[in-house]
Parts: sequence; structure tokens; C-alpha cells
Amino acid sequence: MDISISSTSTVWVKFGNIRNISFVGRETICVGDGCHLVFYNLNSKTEVIYTAGCDTTGMGVSCIAGHRTFPVFAFAEKSQTASIFVLTCPEFNSISKLPGGTEDGYISLAFSEAEYLISLSGIPSFKITVWNWRNGERINSRETNLDTPNQLLKCNYGSPVLLAQMGVNTNQLKVWEVLQCGKRCILEPHAVTTSVLKQVYVAMQWTSEGGLFLLDKRADIYTVNAEYKTELVIKCEHPGDKPVYFSWYKAGLTVACPNGTIMHFKKSGHWSCDWQVTPDYTIVRLLNSPRDFLAAVSERGNILVYNSQNHEFSFVKQYEIFFRGLCLIYPVGDIVVTMAWHSTITAWDAITGLPASSYALREIDSMDCQTNTLAIASNPEYPYFVVGFVGGKIELFSLYGGKKIELLTTFLLTRNDISHVSFAETGKLLIAANMEIGEFFIIEGVPGSKMRVVATCCAHRQIADYILVGSKTCLRLFVLNVTSEAYVAGNVITRFCIVRDKECPDVKDYIFENEKALYSKLYATEKPNRDRIFYAMPVRAKSLHEVEVKRGKQIIYSSLPQDDYARIVDKITTSHQMRKILFRFDRHHVVSYGYDGLIIIRNLNLQETHVIMPHHRFDAGVKEAFVHPAGKYVISLGRNNLITCTCITDKEIDQEQVDYLRSILETPRLMQMFKHPTIGFLPKGEFEGTTWLEMEQMKKTEEEYLKCEKQRKNILKRFRQIKRMVGELLTKNLEGPENEYLDVQDFNLDTELKEQRWLENNEKCKETKIYLEKLIVAQDKVSQWIKEYCWDTMAEPGKSIFGIFTDLEVENYVLLPDDPQQMEIVKYIEEHRAIEEMMANTEIFEPWVPRTP
Repeated sequence: MDISISSTSTVWVKFGNIRNISFVGRETICVGDGCHLVFYNLNSKTEVIYTAGCDTTGMGVSCIAGHRTFPVFAFAEKSQTASIFVLTCPEFNSISKLPGGTEDGYISLAFSEAEYLISLSGIPSFKITVWNWRNGERINSRETNLDTPNQLLKCNYGSPVLLAQMGVNTNQLKVWEVLQCGKRCILEPHAVTTSVLKQVYVAMQWTSEGGLFLLDKRADIYTVNAEYKTELVIKCEHPGDKPVYFSWYKAGLTVACPNGTIMHFKKSGHWSCDWQVTPDYTIVRLLNSPRDFLAAVSERGNILVYNSQNHEFSFVKQYEIFFRGLCLIYPVGDIVVTMAWHSTITAWDAITGLPASSYALREIDSMDCQTNTLAIASNPEYPYFVVGFVGGKIELFSLYGGKKIELLTTFLLTRNDISHVSFAETGKLLIAANMEIGEFFIIEGVPGSKMRVVATCCAHRQIADYILVGSKTCLRLFVLNVTSEAYVAGNVITRFCIVRDKECPDVKDYIFENEKALYSKLYATEKPNRDRIFYAMPVRAKSLHEVEVKRGKQIIYSSLPQDDYARIVDKITTSHQMRKILFRFDRHHVVSYGYDGLIIIRNLNLQETHVIMPHHRFDAGVKEAFVHPAGKYVISLGRNNLITCTCITDKEIDQEQVDYLRSILETPRLMQMFKHPTIGFLPKGEFEGTTWLEMEQMKKTEEEYLKCEKQRKNILKRFRQIKRMVGELLTKNLEGPENEYLDVQDFNLDTELKEQRWLENNEKCKETKIYLEKLIVAQDKVSQWIKEYCWDTMAEPGKSIFGIFTDLEVENYVLLPDDPQQMEIVKYIEEHRAIEEMMANTEIFEPWVPRTP
């Protein structure tokens, strides 16, 4: 199916995981991934973006390289039949396009000082190709026979051209001589021999003096000599567990040591450290321009640059770190919030991409609860969002009145993790769920009031998805159960009908008519009969199904026919190229996205309006996507951890709509709402650390105790009276005449219980007898086996002698029986040794013994 891609431009990009980074020229850092390249000029502090999203500009970014001297860069497409694009920076003027080099894609590129660009193809060929990047000519290529998927290419600084090829975390290393003779180019390989057995290298670096250095995992540095053998030149004496890397900077080697210290070594007769610095962040990568800058990438994904005057690292890009989720803040949509892997949430301006504020989620000391975040969701009506944590906690945060993140309230719901959070369409109902066991909590309320848990239920099985449909009288929670062993999907829907002020919900199961079909997602509709008609996304199809179920309770013991099927009433084409598609419904748009990298925007009638492709299918496409209420901007998170804001250039902004949405924030009701405190559930004092579920159980137990207290006292009082009367009767019976004596069992008031206990005792005795008999037989078999194989086979069985009236015990040494085959071998060895000794007696060399000729 041919799809018309809308005209777009990329507004901003944030790389949550930096995979490709390089200097372009002397002052520009280039970071590339997915379909985007971002260039940061360290002098002018400016940023430009190149989008590789079509055949003209390149389809995706697989690897990049920057020229050390000229403002020229190259990148390889992310495809099997990839081309290499060579452009200028920052104008992005095309110099050449290098097609047809390989059918395996590219994994690494490297510029020489002059006109050579060298590429390395991927699995299975691993072939290097030499190009003339000025005229696009392919000069020569050769297979490398170095078959590790993670490899580095680096060219030396001078001439003749030398290319180093290394497998990362291996000891495989080659140095190629690139010899030019007229129009011919010869590639001469030299395998490097390591001086240490099984040595593993993580990085390599050419120096401006022509030397090649290698770095191992302990941060020891080796050089490659003229015989292509490694020699240890710098021994690291700073052990630790942090990543190591190194780079060439200002005529010396800059090393990130295992203890987190950055050390600079210079050679003056021998290598010595002339300065060192310990940054606040763990450095995982270093790179340099030949003379001017030393840049670094931290463990959290920040880009830093070294200031040689005050000996410290400063940020170039911050807070761009391993995104686990994001949400758009309504009703205006001017702020997007990201959730990072280290439990930090950051608010960004949705239009400019600039950071507005950041909030570090800290552990509450009095609670045994971790700060690992699992889920995030924004309210569709009010400017606040919720975060779900490991340990059953959720926190609500406000972004009203500015761009500062403020904590509204906290709920400690359960001891289980909160792996999913969402809001109902009205914005007044919040659902917190554990999808592994199907535990749900429904919270009702708005900011500035007391929010309370109105219902809880548990499916006691893994859940794929759920939707909540609310009304004045009841809440209907539709849960999609996981019934597949291969997918997080199922074909059974459970409906929990929660009636307000009723303790237990009504439960009913629906099975899809096609029992072999599997569904992974449910979506609510805005139709009048939305309590029985909703959307479901199948796993093995590319269309959205509209599903209808019947109302009513499920009667288990009934002979009457029941309609327990979920029927498909309509199928909606999505236009996506791959399966496993996700949808997002809001009050302005319907957006779909998936593994093909496409984001399709629809109106509320599900009619397509725009199609964009901000992410590449080779990176598993799109994980999350939000459309700005005005429809001009799309903020999306790719599965490669890249967030981008895409502007639809042919879409005009409805300024009246924007002004109306902004005016909502200035209404008196909303202003008063966020001025008052929001009350959640976080007990203090005696019940500190108690979850809502535990507190409810305590309340229920207390209510039942109070309710039954009077009745319990009456029962105990009557029981004591009966006990006293029976005791008096037994005494009179024992003291009375023999002709009036009654058997003691006649005073047993519960003969049925006595008979039942007697029968149970007899049955238990029979079972115990049978068990013991079988146990004796089994133990005899084990004893016989032990005796047969461990006692009878011994030449000298084990025996013990115990002393009388003493703790003395003597054991003999158990001997195995002689093995005839082993004895034959021993005899052969003895004979062989005797012959050797006999022959040696006549051939003894004793020069100190005088002998006559």
C-alpha cells in the first residue's frame, strides 16, 4: 500500500541513549540515531538538526563519521542496501552519495586526513571499502575475516594512510595499509599479536605522532610497535568498577579510569600524569577534536565538554537520559514530561524542547518502598500527572501556574508494584494497576480535594490491558486477560461491574467469537452505548476492531441460554505496514503508531488527516506518541529511546482554539483547585508505612468486631451457664446411687460431632497405617540398594568400634575392590619402568669417574 507522507520538519530531538557520536571539524559535535542527526557547535552554542527520513536525504542513520579538519560528515543509511551520504556542516550541502557498496548494511565509517572515506559492512561479510568522498568513486574493497558485530574503525592522522580495525571487547585487531599507486589502491592487512594471553580491548586511539594505542578493561594502555605486537606502556593503579575509555587530547592520552577519575598522561621520556579531575558523573566515552575540545558522554547520557582553564566538565546537553516514558500535559499541551531510568522526571517545553524543571524522586525513609518508577500518565482535563512506583506507591504532580513540577499528594496502595496508571476520559477517575496479577485501584477526585479509593478488585491473573467506563451509578472495568503463552494478549474479557456503596462487584466473562483470535489492547469509545461497545486491537491483524458485548449478569447455575460472546461489529483499516499497532484517543485527535515507524493522525471520526515517519522501523518504530491539541506538533518516543518533536508544515494552527484552551487555566474554579491542598493516603504516626489495602482490612476487621461484640458476649455468657450446669450434673451422677448412674457419654450434648470425630479418627488411622507400611517397604528397598552397591562391593567394608562408658569411636579405612583392568595397567607400567632402569644403568654419564681407555 502506497502511503503519502505529510510535509514535516523536525523541531527538536533528544537522544535518550547515545550510540553514535563524533566530532565534525574542530568545534562541532554530531550525534545520530534513528532518522536524525543533531549538530552542537561548541563555540557558538547553536544546534542544527538533519532529518534522514526519505530517499532523498537518506533513510535512517546507521553510523556516522566526521572529518577531523573539514566541516564534512558522512552517515550510512539504516537498511540492507544502504548508501553513504557525504555532506557539509551546517549547510547540509551534498558532496557525494556512495551507493552499492554492500548488501549487508554498514556498522562503521572513518575519514582519513585527505580524500578517503573507509566503510565497514555488517554481518556476514564484514568488508571494508575505500571511497573517494570528493567524487563518490569506489576505489577498492576487501573482506576482513574479522567477524565480531561490534567493531571500530580509526584512521591515522598522517600519510601514508593506516586504518586500525578492532573488535570491541575482543583481542581481534588489524592494521591495514592503504597504498595508492596511480589509480590503483592496495589494502595490505597486518594482524596485531597481543602480548598477554586472552587480552580484551575496549578502545583504540591514533595519536598525532603516528602511534596506535589500545585500552583494556582495567584501563591499562598498550602500544602497537613496528612488528605489530602490543607492549604495555601505562599501568593503571586505580581499580574500580566503572567503565573505561580514552582519547588523544593536547599531545597526551586522556583516560577514564575504573575509579571514575579522568587522568591525562604525557610522554617526557616516560609516560606520566600531568593532571587529573574527578567529575560528578561517571564518564563512559571520551572524544576529541584534534586541538581544541575534549568532550565526554556520561553514564546518564549527558554530553559534557572539558574546560582546561578551571579543570572541570560542563554540560552541553543535560537531562537527556534513558527515557522510560512520557506524557503531554493537558489542556493546553505546551509541556511534555519525561520519566528517566534513574527516577527523575523532567518537564520540557513541548514547542522549543527546552527544559522547564526537573524533580528527583526520593525514597520516603519510613516506608520500605523503592523509588524505581514504572509508569506515568497525564490527566486529560487538568494540568497534573501521576507516576507509579515499585512497592505499590503512586505520586501526583502538578504543573499548574508555570513550568515547575510540584508534588500534589501520595497514595500508598499495596505491597505489589504499580506497573500501569491511567485516567478515565472525564479526568476524575484514576486507575492504578498491577498487570501481573490483575490488581486494580480506582481513585476518584480532583486536585484541591480529598481523593479517595472508591473501588478495588483483583483478577488473579496476568492482564494485557483494561478500560474503565464510568457513570453516576456504577463503574464498568473491562479487563483483557492474557490467555496466550507467546504474546501478552488474550481472547477473554472480564467485566467488573462496580456499583457504588456495594462491597463486591458483579463479574462476567466474555469470549471473542473467534476463539483463535488474540487481542492486546482495549480502547473506550465516545458513543452513547460506550458501556458495551469499545475498540480492540488484534495481535495478528492491522485493523482496529469494534467490539460489542451484552449487558447483564452472568448466571453460573442456569439452564437458560446466555450471550457471553464479544462480537466484532466493524473493522477499521489503519494503513500501517506492520502489526502490533497502538492507538491513543484524546479529546482532539486519534493517533496510531507502531513498529513500522509511522504515526498516523486522525480526527475524532477516525478519518486520516496526516501521516509522518519520525522513527525508523529497524529500531522497532514508535513506543509512545502524542499530538498537540492544535494538531501542529507531534511528540513521540521511539523504541530506540529517542524523543522527537515533529512539526506538520502544512497544518495551520487554530489560534482561537489555543486561546480557549489557555483561558481554561485562568478560570476561578481551576485556580482555586490548585491553591488548596490535595489529600491522598500516606499514614503517619502509629500506622506509618501501612498500605491502603492493609488499612481497609484492619477497618473491616474492626467493624465486624464491633458489629458482633454484643452477640459474642451473649453467646459466651450462655456457654458458661451450660458449662456450669453440665459440670453440676456430672458431679451428681458420680455421687448418686449406682442404680441411677449414667454413662459419661450420655452427657455429651453433641453426639453428631462425636460420631464425626470418631469416623475421622478411624479414617486417619487407616491412612497412617497404609502410609507407614508403604514407607517401610520403600525404606527397605533403599537400604537393600545401599547395602548391595555400597557395602557388599567393598573389599574391606566400613566398620566402627564404640567404646563403653566413653566417647571413643574408631573407624577402619574402607577399601574398594581391586580393578583387574587397572591392575593390568599398573603391571605394564612397572615392567616398563624396570626395563628403563635396566637400560639406564649401562648408559649413565659420569664424567667425574676416572676410567681407563
